[in-house]
Amino acid sequence: MDLGKAIVERRVGFMEQVHLSMAQAVINEELYGLDLVRHRMVMKWGVGSSGEARLVELAPQEVQQRWTAQVGKLEQAILAEDVIGVKDLIGGCLRGWALLEHTAISAGHVPYEPLFWTVMVDGAEYRVVRSNEDAAALAAYPGAGADWTCVTMEEMVRAYHVRHTVAMGLVAKPSELVDSGKPMDEEIPW
Repeated sequence: MDLGKAIVERRVGFMEQVHLSMAQAVINEELYGLDLVRHRMVMKWGVGSSGEARLVELAPQEVQQRWTAQVGKLEQAILAEDVIGVKDLIGGCLRGWALLEHTAISAGHVPYEPLFWTVMVDGAEYRVVRSNEDAAALAAYPGAGADWTCVTMEEMVRAYHVRHTVAMGLVAKPSELVDSGKPMDEEIPW
């Protein structure tokens, strides 16, 4: 596995960390701050049609091009294991996220309370909604596709409940002990 590419794709797990060079380990650690900002922006603005942050799609073409160039430079610095360059470019990306948000707000876009949350599991993308009504409304959402898998909170809780009661063996079993009706402080006859 190419560790540089794994860092760029943010797919470095415990097993990969053991094999990172010192520079790669520092770069991977530095990227966590950028990951948090990206996550907050995705949670605030949603996921766009390309699977990337919707905020990027809301920006004017010029800002999108500048963002793409900045991310490209960051990826090249990661692959070159240029720790100082990566730190500088991360600062530029943080300013880039702020610029993307500023231009979106300036254009009249507003962050929204999510109609759905996007959750990725093993490469599969799921839309999680609060209720059946939200699931029905999701079909009318701009950019909604027939391939969108929608799961309600109730479905998730039911699956969790079944897993933790039946599958995990936590079903209440009738007690084998029978109440004698005698008081607890009665003396033992022997």
